[in-house]
Amino acid sequence: MSAHKSPHSPALATLEQAINESYVSNDVQIHRDIYTLIEKNRDQICTLKENVPLSVLAYAIRRIIHPEILPEMIPRLVDLLWTVDAWHRRIVKSASEILVFQDFYKTDRNLGQDLQLLTRSEEASIREIADDTVSSKLRAAYCTCTFLCCQYNIYDLFAGQDSYLLQARMIQFFPGLREDPERAGRFYCNFSEEEMQELEDEQNGAVAFVKDAFEWEQKRQEEWEKNGYGKHCVVPSCSVYANIGGRRNLDDDSFYDENYRQDFESEFPPPTEPAEIAEFIEAYLNTVEDMFATLQRLFPHKPWATAV
Repeated sequence: MSAHKSPHSPALATLEQAINESYVSNDVQIHRDIYTLIEKNRDQICTLKENVPLSVLAYAIRRIIHPEILPEMIPRLVDLLWTVDAWHRRIVKSASEILVFQDFYKTDRNLGQDLQLLTRSEEASIREIADDTVSSKLRAAYCTCTFLCCQYNIYDLFAGQDSYLLQARMIQFFPGLREDPERAGRFYCNFSEEEMQELEDEQNGAVAFVKDAFEWEQKRQEEWEKNGYGKHCVVPSCSVYANIGGRRNLDDDSFYDENYRQDFESEFPPPTEPAEIAEFIEAYLNTVEDMFATLQRLFPHKPWATAV
């Protein structure tokens, strides 16, 4: 960023500086220090209560999706993407305000004769950022990134060691499963009616998946018992299918050996491969970063402080 005083809190300003310096350094310790700072400030970074630099958000996201997506970090990833979307909206708003100024003084050159206006190419760059079609496509990309993350997290949890989290995660992701419909403080708080419908469609798909996967698991258990292995109490892990918390009560946990995961993935391939999700997120993130870089390049002395 430019040399002006950082508008962020001291901790986040330090983190921002460290990240900017890390791009020209291969020092492993620098990256470890950055990760430590991110962990210490994660509550600020993953909410909209603090003005978090875009570079910090991007760094935190890339630590989650590369070299492979960390499934246990997906809830945090969803919140980070939500904050990047807030940055995108702020960038678009700033670009629109710049164009109002540009158009006004272009119309009346007598008023703007002492002002340095944008060149034709610079103006074109700003207009592309502010373009409604471009904004809508990028918003749709954000929603897609979020939905893909939710899908994969539900899928991974069903056959994972943390399957006991499945019910809580579905309630966290899908407002239709919540007793309290309050949106405040959640990634879908500013979703349009159309986007909420898309989220409901994702919810219905997730519920159907849990039902199908549970029925498959029951059949597998029956085969297991026919072969003389111990009985298991297998109940759905999500109350959207039955009001029973927790799926497994294991006297013989060999039922859930490595073959279980292989059989599960054979029966239910991932809705989207994790590598594809990472690529999609990277493309979305790069686009927002490029837009912000354009504003920084053309207006280096403006304190681009907040995403809200």
